[in-house]
Amino acid sequence: MPSKKIDVIVVGAGASGAIVASELAQKGVQVVCLDKGPHYSDEDFHLKHDEIRYYARGTIVPHITTDPMTWREGRKDSATLLPWVSGPLGTANPLHLPPSLGTGGGSIHWGGACWRFRDSEFRMKSIIEERLGKAALPEDSTLVDWPISYQDLEPYYDRVEWELGISGRGSNIVGQENKGDNPWEAPRRRDYPMPPLRQGPADQRFSEACARLGFHPFRTAAAIASVPFKGRSGCTYCGFCHAYPCHVNAKTSTHVASLPAGLASGNLEIRDYCRVYKVNLSNNASRATGVSYYDPQGRSVDIEADRVVLACYALENARLMLVSGINRNGEVGKGNPTGHRRPPNDKEIAANLNLEN
Repeated sequence: MPSKKIDVIVVGAGASGAIVASELAQKGVQVVCLDKGPHYSDEDFHLKHDEIRYYARGTIVPHITTDPMTWREGRKDSATLLPWVSGPLGTANPLHLPPSLGTGGGSIHWGGACWRFRDSEFRMKSIIEERLGKAALPEDSTLVDWPISYQDLEPYYDRVEWELGISGRGSNIVGQENKGDNPWEAPRRRDYPMPPLRQGPADQRFSEACARLGFHPFRTAAAIASVPFKGRSGCTYCGFCHAYPCHVNAKTSTHVASLPAGLASGNLEIRDYCRVYKVNLSNNASRATGVSYYDPQGRSVDIEADRVVLACYALENARLMLVSGINRNGEVGKGNPTGHRRPPNDKEIAANLNLEN
C-alpha cells in the first residue's frame, strides 16, 4: 500500500531520531517519523512509581518474543540470546540496556548522566603511542583516532545542553577562573543552563571525605531539570530515574524536550506502532528511496522519500541495513573496517551505503 512521497523519513523516534525529525520539521521539511512503539502523552507517565511494571517486567523496553537480541562469537556459531535478555521474565533487568519503545526511546528510562568526551578521548591511539610507544598496541589493532576533535564538537555539545536542558556546573569555562570542581574538564564556552541537582546527605558526606583524601569530587552533569526549564518542572527528587519515565517531565527525554516543537510546526507526522522491515533502494541500488513497514493492523505499507534517516539504535540500524542489502563493502555492523588503520573516508562511506549523494 504506497503513500505520498515526502521529504524525509526518520526511522525511530528516540534519543536521536526525535531530535533529527523535530529540527528538520522546524526548518520547513516535511517529515514522517516511524516508531514501533506508542506515541506517549504526558498522562501516560503521571503514575510511574511502579517497580514491577517498569523495572522487573520492563514494560517500556522490547521483549524477546518480538525483538530477540542474540549474539555469536564466530561466524559458524549458532546465535543465542544475550545473557541479560534471557531471564525468566525475558526483560532487560538488571542492566536495562535496550532502548525504550515509543517516542523518547532510551531517553525515557535513562538515568540522565550527561558527559562530554575529553580531548584525549578523541586521540586515544596517538596518546597511547606517545606515552607507551607504538609497541603498546598489537599489530592487528584497529584502534584509530577520531577524524574530528573535541574542538569540532564543542559547539554542538553546547547547543544540546542549552536547547534540551542539562543541569550542572562547568569547571573550565573559557575566559573565567576555573571553579576547581573538575580540573580535568575540557574547555567549554559557557556554563550549563541550570545549576546542578542538589546533593543528598550521603552524597555530601562522601564528597567531604573524598576531598579530605585529596581527591576532586564533582557532581555529574544531568539531563534533569534542577529548576523549571522551558515549561518543564524542576526535579522533585523522587529517586525513580533509571529505568523509569519521569512523572513531572523534569528528565530530558526527547518526547517532551524535542518532539512538541516539531509537531507544532505542522511539518512532522509521527506514525506509531509501525515497524520498518526494509529500506527500499533505487533500481541500481545507488540510493535509498523509502521504506516498507507494517502498520498497526499488520498491513505492509511502502512510503517514498528523498532522504531516509535510520535512528533506531545501533543494533537495529545495522540489522535493518543488512536485511535491506546495504552492505557493499561487508563492514556494516562491525567496528573499524578490517585491515584499516584509519577511519573510512567519504568515498568509502558512500560505497558502503550504496549512495550517490
